[in-house]
Amino acid sequence: MSMRGTGALLLLCLAPLHLSAAPGAGPPDYSSSQNNAQTLPTTTANSSSTPNCADLSAGTGATYPRCWDSLGMNQWGFNWNFTTKACEHGEIWSTCFLRLAYGTPGYDCSTLGNSKCSAPRLGGPVTDAHIFYGAFNIYAINTYFTTWETAVYAGKSQPAIAQLAQTLGADGVAGLPPLTSASLLAAIVSKYGLDTAADEALVSILPSGSKATRLDTSVTYCSTQLATLLGELLKSLSSDFWSGGFLLLADHGQMMAYTGESLQRLEASLAGTQLENNP
Repeated sequence: MSMRGTGALLLLCLAPLHLSAAPGAGPPDYSSSQNNAQTLPTTTANSSSTPNCADLSAGTGATYPRCWDSLGMNQWGFNWNFTTKACEHGEIWSTCFLRLAYGTPGYDCSTLGNSKCSAPRLGGPVTDAHIFYGAFNIYAINTYFTTWETAVYAGKSQPAIAQLAQTLGADGVAGLPPLTSASLLAAIVSKYGLDTAADEALVSILPSGSKATRLDTSVTYCSTQLATLLGELLKSLSSDFWSGGFLLLADHGQMMAYTGESLQRLEASLAGTQLENNP
């Protein structure tokens, strides 16, 4: 497997090489509440003490975002993708990883809301800490993208999305660049997101310039175009490790720490309301 362009340079910065062991929701239905976002397993907040990343038992084990750095997961993931020979022909790296982690085929976190996307559980068959945290973060990133997709489809989110699109400017407005699905999504995530680290990581991988798709402003709702972009991004980073997108999102365990943007809170933020009790 060869490394390409800026993605390879980014990976080299994130993970110096020391070789070691190594659906979319479809057309929106605004008459009913869509909720295909999954629940992220509970993680333990960082503390001043060093977490025991190797303890994955059901009784005393816990999952810690800090373990991503403690285990050197950027470097380990780089090395795994560089050296593994066990992936089947045509198999993307993330499904290959999950197949090897769980010991059976069929797991897939490369599409939004996929019911075949599962997180490893404490006390389960995955006992190697590197493999556990790799699989956990593949799942966590899918959950993050799926939560955003569901939120932008929600009926009560539409006024905020429409207002931002109008503020950014439609095609033909003098002095303003053409509005793209990426620039609109970046504005939505930056304004209404609830987890700074995760949201900034998402914005950083959005396409720009000639790679961005111009937003079709003739339609009443922009949600389908935003959901399509989210699905394309998820598929890309799940398929092409060398693009650097996966490591940017998983870095420092920030997706494991992603608990603030539950679907209910994110929808409430977009709707301009506040939940009485945080879920």
